[in-house]
Amino acid sequence: MQQNTLLESYLRQLKLPTFAQNYAAMASDAARTGLSCERYLLALCEAELAQRDANRVERCIAQAKLPVLKELSQFDWSCVPGVSKTRVLELAQGGYIAHAEPILMIGNPGLGKTHVATGLALERVVGRRHLNELALWMILICSMLVRVQRSTNAVPSSLPPT
Repeated sequence: MQQNTLLESYLRQLKLPTFAQNYAAMASDAARTGLSCERYLLALCEAELAQRDANRVERCIAQAKLPVLKELSQFDWSCVPGVSKTRVLELAQGGYIAHAEPILMIGNPGLGKTHVATGLALERVVGRRHLNELALWMILICSMLVRVQRSTNAVPSSLPPT
């Protein structure tokens, strides 16, 4: 028993909470099925990485404070014929972030600008192993602009010169 307590303490000090939570159950499964030590360790590592990735996604979504959580897969492309599905899905790949290119969405209320913007943000958060700082700023700015527009209920007639 003291050995398990010491192991759990070490795992927590090493910041491996999923290891600490799953090692005993996975060890008994490994012993029962004849799994090698390497495969057992690999399974623990995979569980730890999967949990860390899930935590990262949750953390990024919480930091972004998105107004709604809608994915691009939920968008009804038939309702807004002027929106190019191909172009939006191309943007979802994130090339604009690497080139520091802005995306400007203009249109009447209710056409899906917020849906597409949050969908693009979620694609970056969920689809990437590491979210770079520029992408996080883009998500935060999008969220702030939506909140400002909602609070003022006004759309600027023109943008200031850069």
